[in-house]
Amino acid sequence: MIIAVGDFAAKDLLGGSKKANAITNLMQMYADDPDAGVHACCEWSIKQLGAPEVLVKLRAGLATGNILGDQGWYVTKQGHHTMVVVRPESEILIGSPVSEAD
Repeated sequence: MIIAVGDFAAKDLLGGSKKANAITNLMQMYADDPDAGVHACCEWSIKQLGAPEVLVKLRAGLATGNILGDQGWYVTKQGHHTMVVVRPESEILIGSPVSEAD
């Protein structure tokens, strides 16, 4: 649904109060939803709605470099990148297998 709002905006199918309401709702989800996918979709849709200045203000407030609560994402201190948090449910083995030389 979030992407549909962005698609409607890109095709200029939202006007006036619907556009303003969509931006308000997307801003709240962008800042508060713990899911990294929802966060990213909100950012894209806000851009499609022609409100990138809103994102600049939101990102500045979120640019802590820390995971806030149970969020699956965070914004770097510089505010340039959103990072996804991966929380594996079991141990992850990293590196080459023992059978591989070097």
